[in-house]
Amino acid sequence: MHSQPNLQNLPAPALRKIFMGSNFIEMQSYRKIHPKLTYFIDSENPESNLLVVIVQENDGGIHVELGSHWRYVEVDYQKHDEGCLVTASKTTLLTGKGIVERSEDDLELVLKHQRKTLEAFSFKFTSSLYNVFFDKMATYLESREKPLKVKELTLECPHTSNFKRILSSIDSEALRTIRLSKPVTETADEGIWDIHNFSTLDQWMNARELYIENMTVSIPIRDLLHFCRFEVFIQRISAEDVISLRQTAVHSHHFDYFFLGFEVYYDEQYLLEVLGEPDVQLTADNDRERKWWFSVADDDRIVEVIITNDKSIEFSKTNGLEAQNITIIV
Repeated sequence: MHSQPNLQNLPAPALRKIFMGSNFIEMQSYRKIHPKLTYFIDSENPESNLLVVIVQENDGGIHVELGSHWRYVEVDYQKHDEGCLVTASKTTLLTGKGIVERSEDDLELVLKHQRKTLEAFSFKFTSSLYNVFFDKMATYLESREKPLKVKELTLECPHTSNFKRILSSIDSEALRTIRLSKPVTETADEGIWDIHNFSTLDQWMNARELYIENMTVSIPIRDLLHFCRFEVFIQRISAEDVISLRQTAVHSHHFDYFFLGFEVYYDEQYLLEVLGEPDVQLTADNDRERKWWFSVADDDRIVEVIITNDKSIEFSKTNGLEAQNITIIV
């Protein structure tokens, strides 16, 4: 009777065939069987095939979600007197490392085998834990032989010091959506966030959508005009800015939707002289909306511009049903 061969004793072609059909969790299990398998996996660098990586601070611990087409795994890292409790698939392991160090090490182990594009890469922290985590993650991303490919990047933490460093380490050709925010519970102790220098990044200029939440930024309007969609709160806006946005919305084939909240508005009279008299309506909340409609060349839709009393301005494309009895500006 022949015994089954140990996995570590199989020839390389057989191992490659096995690992080719394995998911990222199975791969980590194989690593623990024998040092020969660990070496082989690190040498061959088989694809992790991940689609989603989400890291979120949760009740003083760190919660990680890893997803692919065929597997979704959640891992929790909680503080313990002797280090860190790691819980995954109803299995708990006690390690001597802290929760940030252990979760970061595990992520690097998975990401080092990731060459395909991630649909989502997200980090959300509410406390000072983000300091060490963001620094270690940025260092790892910078050290990769090839930049990590990500379609949608989400970064949220109390301070924004490492946002640019992580953003600049992502593959600039793959990135499509950028989401930056501070936790809702945080007060605005950081003041106005100056992101003028973000426009020097290829990642910023190649992305198509931008969403910045729960903080006010300072940035020239020209550094936003290449986005198809954006939702941003800025410190101040002028009539010239609104005109630039209008021109982009009317003439850009890529335009989809712009939203700007603002604290200070300049040159209102000049804006009315340039755009003309708006259609004025009251909303259900008794807020006054001023609306303009502009025709778009080679497009059946029109551009709608709405300025409200609560200091926001919105540009969108519409079929124009609401503007049927209103003058459309050509």
